[in-house]
Amino acid sequence: KKELELAAIATTTGARILVVEDQQDVLDIIKLILKRAGYIVSSANSGDAAKALFDDGPEFDLLITDLVMPGETQGAELARYVSKVCPDLPVVIMSGYVGNDAPQDNQSQQLGPQSFQLTKPIRRNELLSVIEAALQHSA
Repeated sequence: KKELELAAIATTTGARILVVEDQQDVLDIIKLILKRAGYIVSSANSGDAAKALFDDGPEFDLLITDLVMPGETQGAELARYVSKVCPDLPVVIMSGYVGNDAPQDNQSQQLGPQSFQLTKPIRRNELLSVIEAALQHSA
């Protein structure tokens, strides 16, 4: 099983990932995990900053965003925006909310078929598996 996981990760190393997270310590850990796995990582500390990056036209293979952040653009809104400007870009939404505690505006059915979800706290293997699934899904 471990060989299959390593082979799957090897197929998408070098993918360009934008991570959007407002908690610096969480962002630093995610960036470290992804860089060690061979991904090219960019980051933003708010949905507003991430939206500006997409407006400037950089190319990404995957967006990972927190659900709730400071600023005008929350994670679900960012995911919907990205799905309009880059319809094939997979999106992974991270949230510390579970079930009925999730903000009502951010229901997963509104996020489209290219979205994947992770519940915080996130384990390394779970993070890499979801990223791999998202990147394979869009390939």
